[in-house]
Amino acid sequence: MPGDDDLIEAAKSTAVDYYDLLGITFENSSESDIRRAYRRTALKYHPDKNADKPDIVEKFHLLQIANDVLSSPEYKAIYDNARRVKQEKEERHQAFEGRRRQMKEDLENRENASLKRKHQEEEEGDKLQREIQRLAADGKRRRLERQEQLNRERLEEEERLDREKNGYISPQQSAPKTSTTGVSDIDRSVKVVWSKDGPGAEIDKDRLKVMFTTFGKLQDVAVLKEKKKRIGESKSKSLVASALIVYESVVGAHAAISDYKKRSDSDPDFKAFDSVYWASNKEPDFLQRPSTTVPSTPGSDKPSTQRPLRDIPGLDSPITPLKQSGGGLRKVPSFASFSSAKNSPVATSASSPSLEELTMIRLKNAEKRRLEEQIRKEEAGEED
Repeated sequence: MPGDDDLIEAAKSTAVDYYDLLGITFENSSESDIRRAYRRTALKYHPDKNADKPDIVEKFHLLQIANDVLSSPEYKAIYDNARRVKQEKEERHQAFEGRRRQMKEDLENRENASLKRKHQEEEEGDKLQREIQRLAADGKRRRLERQEQLNRERLEEEERLDREKNGYISPQQSAPKTSTTGVSDIDRSVKVVWSKDGPGAEIDKDRLKVMFTTFGKLQDVAVLKEKKKRIGESKSKSLVASALIVYESVVGAHAAISDYKKRSDSDPDFKAFDSVYWASNKEPDFLQRPSTTVPSTPGSDKPSTQRPLRDIPGLDSPITPLKQSGGGLRKVPSFASFSSAKNSPVATSASSPSLEELTMIRLKNAEKRRLEEQIRKEEAGEED
């Protein structure tokens, strides 16, 4: 049997949990509980019943020490105090490990977020650099095309002058033709806006070209960056796309703005557009001409207002009104009627001439006046 010194050392040691060894808890550790637990475990681990298990002897010896320590109030108090100190130390260690683990996780999360932001910034920088390179290449291509066009015009002019100098053609025949496309790109451009939710999700650059070619021949289509914003009366923001569409003629741009809603009856894709308007946010100045007052029909006291045909830049001669038929003047067709006549498979009526017919009339009038002016100048020079 161990002596007092040995029991004191055993009570101070916390290497083995005596309560757990006896199969009881600290809360249920009265003297009677300890005695019953010791008898039960001693019978289970007695060396006579476990002769073939050498480690049982050591465990049986620990059971005796546990019983001696916990049966004595003095030794039990020493052991309980040492056990409590050990448990508090373990709890502090676990709390510290928990805080350290949390700090480690927070640090890793911050590092991951920083790496993600850096990666996004690098991607945005690469994207911006690619866009700059694309714009530079596009600008270079446009400059080369413009330079080639100027070179062709210069060569044609030199050839014309050379032929005129050698007497192959007369000055009247060699006079340059008046340009019919003196409109800037911005005045031939419209801007379209649509939501990427629903049917608008399928609309892209190629689809825009197919849809808006119905109003006139296109020069270019540029899809802008998508943004989050509100459309119409919607209270929530949605992904909105927009694009610039440049027509070769201002007539096509005017037709797109005037007639795109009518197209939704035959083409449901046009319903996806929220708005179609001038890229400069206003109608070109040369289209904004005031209406004129012409005499009313016989039997009416009030004058009627007729909207004149709007001039196309580059054609400096206005078209004379159509002849009177019955009472009053026939109304000159608007740009909307030009576009519909151009795209309609049915021949236009006499009251709605096509754009090509109107353009030819204006070109002939302009050429006629130019020739008359040239003849007058020559006659005046001969008289002098």
